[in-house]
Amino acid sequence: MQAQIFFYSLLFICFLSCNTAQNAKSNDMKCDTTGIVKDFSGLDGCNFLIVLENGDKLQPMEVVDNFEWKDGQRITFSYELVPDAMSTCMAGKIVKVTCVDVLKAGT
Repeated sequence: MQAQIFFYSLLFICFLSCNTAQNAKSNDMKCDTTGIVKDFSGLDGCNFLIVLENGDKLQPMEVVDNFEWKDGQRITFSYELVPDAMSTCMAGKIVKVTCVDVLKAGT
């Protein structure tokens, strides 16, 4: 009986760790949008926004991995719209950044 409990507990732990590893890999694969970080702190209620190649602006509300924003950074990222969020900055859609990488100069 104890051996069965141990076996099923071990199986459950393995399942969780394998599933977590797959989710981490799939998140790494999703950084497929390119943009440039711009400092819009001159506008009321704004800070850093991401400007997409088509000129659209995104206001990051939440970011993974405590990313450090810097004006002029060229990044690849993925995001989810946060439709019910409110902000005093009215310069872009509010998003949750789920993946972000800084591109090296010239890429």
